[in-house]
Amino acid sequence: MGLTGISNPLEQALIEKKAVVAETFAGKGLCLPRDPEFLENLDRALVFSDFIYTSVLKEPELFLDLVTSGDLDTSYAENRYGAQLDARLSGVSEISDMKRVLLQTRLREMVRIAWQDLTGKAGLEETLKDLSNLADAFIDKAFLFLHDKLCSVYETPLDSLGEKQRIIVLGMGKLGARELNFSSDVDLIFVCPDTPATAGRGRGITNEEFFTKL
Repeated sequence: MGLTGISNPLEQALIEKKAVVAETFAGKGLCLPRDPEFLENLDRALVFSDFIYTSVLKEPELFLDLVTSGDLDTSYAENRYGAQLDARLSGVSEISDMKRVLLQTRLREMVRIAWQDLTGKAGLEETLKDLSNLADAFIDKAFLFLHDKLCSVYETPLDSLGEKQRIIVLGMGKLGARELNFSSDVDLIFVCPDTPATAGRGRGITNEEFFTKL
């Protein structure tokens, strides 16, 4: 479905946006594909999504990676986001670097999901599932990363039998129903399994204190 017949204001806005995108890419020595289908979809995205437009300008290399990798038009398996974050967080040790990885990954994947929604590559059910899977992966990987960081300071939280304990995170509302949309809040409940003191290093704290810090 082409963009012929759009109103003059939209047409003028598209011309201006395409000029800015072209200038941005040229300034960084980057080239977008000249495939007609891609360019038509890009027009649609630029017209109807300020988020995609501003993201392309902010991170042109990231957008080009989405295009050249084929991810822009690819449907993901449910575990794809978790695997991506595992790879990108490999070797990362500082919280500031972890945040940077999460923010870049979020931008990349939200552009991909919005693009597929706007261009008809994904239906409503797949879009909601993608957004829910993305949120799940971020919550899971962020908590695992921060849990390990705290364990390096306070030791691993243990239960009364000496078994390792982790916080339980429950996704509520639209996330729990797998219906997260682009503007949804994420509602979480945190549950601590057991509350005796953690072990060792002279800096032991209760599990409740550990998980509150987490």
